[in-house]
Amino acid sequence: MRARYLVAWAAGITISLGVMAPAAAGVRHNGRISYTRWGLTNESRSFSVRPSGTDAQPILADGRPTTAAAYSPGGDRIAVDVFFDGSHHLQIIDTGGMVRRTVLVSHGDFDSITWSPHGRKLAFARNGSIWIVRRDGSGLRELPFAKVADPRWSPAGRWILAAHDRCSPGSDCITDVVLLRPTGSGKRVLARDAYIPDWSPAGHRVTFYRFEEIQDSPTASHTQSDLFIVNADGTGLRQITATERWSEGAPAWSPDGKWIAYNRWVPGGYTGDLFKINILTRDRVRLTTTSTFDEWAPIDWQER
Repeated sequence: MRARYLVAWAAGITISLGVMAPAAAGVRHNGRISYTRWGLTNESRSFSVRPSGTDAQPILADGRPTTAAAYSPGGDRIAVDVFFDGSHHLQIIDTGGMVRRTVLVSHGDFDSITWSPHGRKLAFARNGSIWIVRRDGSGLRELPFAKVADPRWSPAGRWILAAHDRCSPGSDCITDVVLLRPTGSGKRVLARDAYIPDWSPAGHRVTFYRFEEIQDSPTASHTQSDLFIVNADGTGLRQITATERWSEGAPAWSPDGKWIAYNRWVPGGYTGDLFKINILTRDRVRLTTTSTFDEWAPIDWQER
């Protein structure tokens, strides 16, 4: 995930922006930001923090390992992958940590969980596929696309953003951001060599990160990643971070549309912290400070 190189991006996607708008627009307020903390021995727990970076708390207070947490559209429920008794449990909890429902049980992770806009269904990645299930656990189905991950359901419900690996024999895989129909009827490329996308609240834009080779001298170079924004029709690509000697990725858009939360780490290193950036002023706020943990994906921002 952290060692790819910049190639190009794809435009020419014919998607009407009118159909990307959410069904019911309203005033949105920024709630807490959830993220998964990975320790040096690869254990993981999901936490949340206020948008100011204060009051960090575990999603589950009992200490059970978790690998992903996603807020429901209204912000009052959290879908979380909890590991216990040798299995992963996709559960829906309230914001106080009380389990309301166990949706599915599996031997593999429920990775990058995302809610449908009306909260009736969940999508998640598992073993190179994206799956959709009703929140009561019924209707489980696999979308007919291979080597896909990191799903994000659009605000209007008509598309799912995902990362798609293109692998050639004898070479590294290249990851693209693609649009998938939840019905499984089609796939469109939005950006080449792009990773872990997220929608703007209105569904008109998409953020992702991309790696670039930086030439330090005629004989030396280094690789770092930066955040980008592109319109949902593939036009208007622009870079929003370019922090020398730092990599930035795993973006999550704020509900009010003004900020993007992301992870920042030293290229080639392990530990990283959460930041947020104002997409208009480029002001940045550091949200976490650690030395032995990696505050990493998935990141989600609660609507309140």
